[in-house]
Amino acid sequence: MRARRSLTVRVVSVAGAVALSISALAAIGIATATSASAQPVTENFAGFSGAPLNIYSSLSLSPTVTQPPSVKPGGAYTMSVAGSSQVVPTSQSGFTVVSISGIQTIMPVAPNSTFTSGTLSTGLTWTFTPVSGPPTTGPYTVTYCTANNGTTCTATPTSSTFLGPNTAPYIETSTGTATFAGGGTLVLPAFSAGFTATGPLGSSIQPTISEFDTTATLSLPLTVSLVAYPSVVFSGTPTSPPAYQFQPLATTT
Repeated sequence: MRARRSLTVRVVSVAGAVALSISALAAIGIATATSASAQPVTENFAGFSGAPLNIYSSLSLSPTVTQPPSVKPGGAYTMSVAGSSQVVPTSQSGFTVVSISGIQTIMPVAPNSTFTSGTLSTGLTWTFTPVSGPPTTGPYTVTYCTANNGTTCTATPTSSTFLGPNTAPYIETSTGTATFAGGGTLVLPAFSAGFTATGPLGSSIQPTISEFDTTATLSLPLTVSLVAYPSVVFSGTPTSPPAYQFQPLATTT
C-alpha cells in the first residue's frame, strides 16, 4: 500500500510540473485580450492530459485581441491578434523541461458575424532563438476552417473529457511539428481577419478562444500532450472535467 501511495505522489508531482510548465507557456500562444476600449481580460482553461496522468491542469491564456467597439449591421470590421514573445521554461517543480511543441489555438467565428474571404493574414512565420546557436524560423499557419479535415483544421469535438463546444467555422493557428527547446525564446507573429456584422442592431460580437493545445516533454522522460477548453477557475489537478465557461475576449456591438 505504501508503494502505491508513493507512485500516486510521484504521478501527482509530475502532473503539477506539467501543469506549471504549460501555464508558463500560455503567454506564447494566447491570453490577455482587449477590445479597442476594454480592460485586459484573462481567459481560464482546463487542459486535459491523457494517459498516464489523466488529469486536468488550470491554465490562463492572454492574447491581445482588438476589434472596434461598435459596427453597424452589414458593416465590415477587422479583428487583430497581437504577436507575442516568451522564454520557454527550463524547469518547474524540480523537473527539467526539455522542450515544447504543437502550439495551437482555435477561435470560432463569433455569432452575429461572418468571415470575409481573402482577409486572413498569410505568409506568417515564428522565430525561435535557442540558448546557443542561431535563430530558426518556420511557418505559422493561420487557417479559416469550415469543417475538420484532420490536417490544418483539427478542432477537438465535445466529449466526456473536452466539455467546450468547438463550432465551425473557426480560425486555427499552429506552429506545426516544430519543437522548441527549454530556455529559448519563441516569437509568434500578429495576425488579422476581416468580418461582416450580420446580427440585428444591438447584438454583440464576442470572439473567444475555444481550444488551446500544446505538448511538453520533461526529462523523466515523459511527453504530455495537453488539450484545453475554456472553464471555470479551479485548483489542483482533478481527474473529473471542470465545468465549461464561455469567456469573451472582446465585445463589438
